[in-house]
Amino acid sequence: MSDHLQDLLAREADRVDVPAPPTRDVVRRGRAIRRRRRALGGVAAVAALGLVGGAVHGLGSLTDSARTVDPASPLPAGPVYAVGNEVTYAGGRASGTVEDPAVKSLYYTSVGILVRHGENALSDGGGPQRFSLLGADGSVTRLALTTRDAVHATDPSLPYVAYAEEVDGVLEAVVRDVGVDEEVARVSVGPTRAEGFPVSLDGDLLYVSEGYGGEVHAVDWRNGSVADSGLPGVDDVAGGLVTSWEGGVPMVVDVATGATVLSSEAPGYFDLSPGGRHAMFVDEDAEADVDTASVEVYDVASGEHVTLDGPGYEWGWTPDGDPFRIDRESGELTTCVASTGDCTSTDIDLPPASGCARSTVNSAATPPCEETGDDLRLGGRAYES
Repeated sequence: MSDHLQDLLAREADRVDVPAPPTRDVVRRGRAIRRRRRALGGVAAVAALGLVGGAVHGLGSLTDSARTVDPASPLPAGPVYAVGNEVTYAGGRASGTVEDPAVKSLYYTSVGILVRHGENALSDGGGPQRFSLLGADGSVTRLALTTRDAVHATDPSLPYVAYAEEVDGVLEAVVRDVGVDEEVARVSVGPTRAEGFPVSLDGDLLYVSEGYGGEVHAVDWRNGSVADSGLPGVDDVAGGLVTSWEGGVPMVVDVATGATVLSSEAPGYFDLSPGGRHAMFVDEDAEADVDTASVEVYDVASGEHVTLDGPGYEWGWTPDGDPFRIDRESGELTTCVASTGDCTSTDIDLPPASGCARSTVNSAATPPCEETGDDLRLGGRAYES
């Protein structure tokens, strides 16, 4: 294809008006999920048994092709991880350092890696949470955002971070553009007495849970509409899919159709890849034995899966949707192809796990020493409860 033709196609693509997701339809489908689950209880049980046995039976087809292909990431391909306050990305070929002793978690956005950091690597009760944006060119930009005990979410295809907070007894959903470092939306969800507000972001829709295990609100943050999603709970969102549960059964649900795409009777949880093409299932019973623990990585559209060795908490996702793992003791980095299970391993230099960190932002002559535990953080993993 000629450069001229490529340029014309790119310009036409920019002119395409992509409509906002049909909020009412999404909410309607969400409300139908409970009813659908009761009507299809027997079928859901078959699907769950199929998953445990190794074959997944989807309860609905994914007609949206965007849900079967992870979006191209502006970030270099390869694992993203942090030790202490240094973030390594692009498969170890680049790095950046934040102005704090430790990184708490890493998020993928369309404008770079969003780094949540602070005095220690702890998320719950770990003190102020500060943020920096690590660009693909290695630049590190400190953002004017500080939160406490909030849960944050991003959509890899967008330049936003979202979270929820209580302001004078009212639950407010907040969306901030990290590319320009400005708040772009704040939606009043309603009065609340809950504590802790898990959030998930998927395009124009922000799912806000009223406490842990409480009502899940579907917030269209662009037009300010708020509705009950009808979902029993939301852990993760990507590409129109949500990881949820009902009656202790973990599942992946296609919100647009209300179909349960994956489910399991084994205790555990699903974790979606950045674009929602793959889902990793972690069996919490199997996690008891670290030496024999493994995870299953499913192709959401086909139900095919591969098995990867290692406990779930050691696995992250690259920006382009492949699982990777770091063995802290051996210093071995393993990256796998999600669709085939083929893996490659390399040795990396890692400092020993930090048990104490001294502040680089405290001006006192003898800054405080705080417990940090294991300060290794993987991209694509949630470190907020």
